[in-house]
Formats: sequence, C-alpha cells, structure tokens
Amino acid sequence: GSFASGDTASAVSGLATFSAVKYNTAAAITIHGHSGTLTDTAESGSVTVTPAAAATYTIAGSASKVAGQSNVLTITAKDAYGNTATGYTGDKSLTFSGANAIGSNNPTVTDKVGSPVNFGTATTITFTSGVATAGGSAVLYKVETAGISATDGTVTTPSPLAVSVTVAAKNKLNWVTQPTSPQASDTNWSPAPQIEITDTYGNRTADTDTITMVPSAGSFSLGASIGAVSGLATFSGLQYSSGATITVHGHSGTLTDTAESGSITITSGTPAFDQKHFRFYKNNWGLNTADYYAAQDTNYNVGLNTIFRLRIETANTGTAAGNITRRLEFKEDTGDWTQITTNSNNVRLADSSSFADGAATSSRLAATGTFTAGQGKDTSSDTSQISLGNGYYTEDEFS
Repeated sequence: GSFASGDTASAVSGLATFSAVKYNTAAAITIHGHSGTLTDTAESGSVTVTPAAAATYTIAGSASKVAGQSNVLTITAKDAYGNTATGYTGDKSLTFSGANAIGSNNPTVTDKVGSPVNFGTATTITFTSGVATAGGSAVLYKVETAGISATDGTVTTPSPLAVSVTVAAKNKLNWVTQPTSPQASDTNWSPAPQIEITDTYGNRTADTDTITMVPSAGSFSLGASIGAVSGLATFSGLQYSSGATITVHGHSGTLTDTAESGSITITSGTPAFDQKHFRFYKNNWGLNTADYYAAQDTNYNVGLNTIFRLRIETANTGTAAGNITRRLEFKEDTGDWTQITTNSNNVRLADSSSFADGAATSSRLAATGTFTAGQGKDTSSDTSQISLGNGYYTEDEFS
C-alpha cells in the first residue's frame, strides 16, 4: 500500500518530523525512511492501522426477486476509507428505505429476532466486527426496481442495492374501472368496465385467461366474457337487456373473484338528448371560470380572427340512460350541417392556452337534473362518449 498523505518531510537541522502522516488502509505494516542516495533507516517494527468509525453501509444481496420472496442481505459497516469498521459491534438501529408498498403490502426487513419490520421504521440489527450477523432479510412486494438502503444516524448507504422485483403467479382479479350507474338496457356500458389479473399482492400479470362478468340477478345479453390481454380485460361490448338494479363481479376459474361492485341501475326505455342552453365566453380564463360576452341563450357577434368559446348544455329528457358523443357543427343558410374542425371554413377550432383539450367541465348554465362532466375541446369537436342517465345533463365548451 501507500501513505495517503504526510509521508514526505524536510529535515530541519538534520531532523525530519512526520507530524501529519496518514495511511488509510486497515493493515499491519512496517515502514522505513528513504532519501536519495542516503542509506535507508532500518525497517520499523510492525504497525497496526485500525479502521476508523463506521461512516457508510454496503448492502449485498440478490439483484432479482419474485414479489414476496425473501432476499437475505449482507450488510457491512465501512469507515470513510472503505475499511470494514470492525469496531461497529452490537445491536444497531437501522432504518431501511428504497422500496414501495402496493396496497397494504409494505416492504419489510427482519430484525435480530427474525420479526419483519416495515421499511421506514427503525429495525434492530446485530453487528459483529462491522458485519450484520442477526437480522436483515428483506421481502419486497411491488413490481419495480427498488434501491435498498439503510441509515443509522450519520451512517448512510451511498450505493443502494438495486433489486428488480418481478410479478408472482396469478392469484386474483381486481377492478381497474368499476361499472358506473346508471346504464341503459341493450346498450354498451360506458365507461367500459375493466378487470385485471394480479398476483396475490396486486401486481398485474401478463396472463390471458378469460374473465366473465357475473350479475347478481339475470344475465348479460352481450359481452360478458372477455379474454385478458397482458392481464387486462376491457368489457367494451357489455350489455344487459332489461331494466333492473344489480351488482356485478368478475370471475375466472380458480382465481379469486373481484369484490362486488356498487349498485347499478339498468334503465329501460328510450333516451332523448336535447340541446338546452348555450352561452358565449371570452378566452380569458380557465375552462370553468372565463368571463361571458352575453347572457345565456343570447347570440353574440364576435369580431373576425377573435378566439371565443361556446358552451352548450345537452340533457337527456327521455326515459332511459344512453351513450352520447357530442359534436360541434355549423351550416350557412340552407346548406348542410358541417363539422367544425381546426381548418374548416368561416369558423374553426382554435387552440386555447387557458385549458387542455379534453379537460372536464363543471356546471355553469341553468339546468334541471344531475350534472355529468363534459369536456373542453380545442383540437377536435368530437367529445368522448359518456353515459347520460335520464334526468342528467352535461356541458361542453368549444374554443
């Protein structure tokens, strides 16, 4: 090895004093003095360089684990120079971090008696001569690349242990998008319910099992069984053919079923969508806060090349829920109705810096019934499809 510093000194009146000599590697060494052609000193007796106090931890273990599997960690205390801090002995209180929970499953590490302790909570680990000898077996549950580190006061982990956590075997079904109420009979449910296949901890698998939507009463007329794609089944064609109030759950073979959904009212009858009110707004504030040009249901002449916003209320006055996509159109005199786009003639959509296309509206116009959020649109005049129950209304604002 070599000295880190202070190994050269100038003699004064024939005497050199090495008052700042440092050797940073823990070892037993001998030394001698040397200067040019002069005869060296005799070799010294053995000098033992001992480690300094613990400054950091190194953590070793498996770099890849299946969710829920134990990963035995080797934790070593090091001094500031990379030597094992042999004086770091006894019970120490370490706090682990660097992995995330999934649901109620928190990452853990065992203490000195083998009990699992959640990450983020002080954990007693026993060290002998700088190396952990009791405790330190970690279990991670969330699929991710974790970086396990530990701290004890000023002792930290500068290079966390990277662990790739992979999904465990399929075990259960979970809701991703639960069905909403109401839904119309003989109509595709909207938004489409989604169910995922997960391991026991809630990580989505890549399995392609067929999942069946099971109602609490009656049966679905269409779209009740869907094959999962990369662990996700989307019931985009689900229909129930009569009026009812039901709950539903997902089922697939031996996998644990989803939880039962909330109550869903299936309405029978015919939806009827009516444009009820409108209002012209300035393009000066956010989607639901802009100032208006004129009173509700009042036409307004906007200057050429001026960006303005038009809000329209649509209500379902029929006897059943129905799915609806709204579109902004115009016509001149006796001409045909034409969709307004970003490059249509005379009037066109214009980007608004005050809101993002597709942002949700809140209710601003006079209305009767229950509000369902619509959209602000400035790049396309076709909104997303929503299910609008009878007695419900929505508002869309176009820039």
